[in-house]
Amino acid sequence: MTIEDVITYIENQIAEVIGKMINARGKHLTAIEKMLDKMNSTMKEKTYLYRQGKTYDRVVKVERSDISQYDIEKPTIKLNYVGGKMTLKYDTETIEVPETPIFTFEPVEDADLIYHLGAGQFEEFLYVLIPPGTTVEPAPDVENAFGKYYKLFRTTRVVGEQTINFSPERYLSFPGMLFKMTSFKYYEGYGYYRELTIEGNTEWFDVGVYPGNAHGQFQAVDGSWVDGMLSGVLFVATTEYEGDSFWVLYNNSFRKGVPTDSVYQLMAIHIGYREHSLMEEI
Repeated sequence: MTIEDVITYIENQIAEVIGKMINARGKHLTAIEKMLDKMNSTMKEKTYLYRQGKTYDRVVKVERSDISQYDIEKPTIKLNYVGGKMTLKYDTETIEVPETPIFTFEPVEDADLIYHLGAGQFEEFLYVLIPPGTTVEPAPDVENAFGKYYKLFRTTRVVGEQTINFSPERYLSFPGMLFKMTSFKYYEGYGYYRELTIEGNTEWFDVGVYPGNAHGQFQAVDGSWVDGMLSGVLFVATTEYEGDSFWVLYNNSFRKGVPTDSVYQLMAIHIGYREHSLMEEI
């Protein structure tokens, strides 16, 4: 078979396929025409009724003499109120409505809001730890192998400028920097307290929390001292309990403290310098 024969064969096949497609399309159009004629003749023999009906909401319904559509109504409920009533007034109109309690909203001052937010946060991180084997009432708030943990609760608030002076000075060491603290100034303090019955005796535990500023001096590279200040929180923990116990302040455990005038007192500070944070006994 020559190349001319091949080309002729392909052209004949293409012509045959196109012819069959045209023939099929013609038959399809003829079938559609007959179907539309049948629908037209059938509909001319029927009479349709158009009316406004309901299927929950109003809609137009199409019916024939032998076929109708049912209406569907929304269910209705009738309620009767029994009870006291009160009068509401709007402009010059008044209406009677069911009686309800009247609430008076008093906005919280910004200063009080800040106080509750700050003092409430401290309360979540102040505990006293009693070693295991000691009889304590009530049951601990948290207990593990290290002992029994009791949360301290906020009881007092002190407002007013106060300064605590340190003699001798306290040294706070940060990476690459030494701070000599000479005093701590605060303007507000919170008191947290808890009483426990330990071995049959009533014992009390108290922590004062004082957000403020530590004043002192930074040691320069050449060894000289430069006046400065760091923001921090001072903790003063006090108890008369003579047995073993520990303070847990912001997840840091501290000894009970040193005896001072028949009480044991601990002072600790939480302070930050740049990206570093420090919490230690002072």
